[in-house]
Amino acid sequence: MAAARELLGDAHAHGSLIEGLILYASLVDALLRNLVALETATKIPAPDNELQFHGVALNTAFFQHDDANWFNERKVYNLALEKGIINDAEYKQLNALYSFRNRVVHRFIISDIAYSDLEQPLAQYEVLFWKMYEKLAAIEQPSSRLSQEEQSATDERIKRKIDRRRHR
Repeated sequence: MAAARELLGDAHAHGSLIEGLILYASLVDALLRNLVALETATKIPAPDNELQFHGVALNTAFFQHDDANWFNERKVYNLALEKGIINDAEYKQLNALYSFRNRVVHRFIISDIAYSDLEQPLAQYEVLFWKMYEKLAAIEQPSSRLSQEEQSATDERIKRKIDRRRHR
């Protein structure tokens, strides 16, 4: 997520609206995945080899993409609504924004969308991003601070995600 946020800043600085739209959709999706995974977490201690947060088992389907076991964005939105993480208005807004994102990505040339039409959806995504970010930050609290070693490893993963060629 940190790499995507860095790339979003670059997209904003360069006026790359389509890239920004795609990154916002990914970031909001990632925040919602975390929130839903935490809300639906198994309340039993996780084995050492399982994905966990504060010793609670998390469903890995929220954090991986393979053909057998994953949740698409719409499923995550449905679960977020069902679990009370988002309200009805936010749910409708997310679905509308995601449909718009799909039109831009898959049908920009054959649709009636103009580049200037991206400004309002980007602003809406920004508001949703910060709402979900604050919700997740409230759950994580300072108790989830990384050690210096963990922070260095995280920084290196972010750099590789942004530009794999320079950081091998």
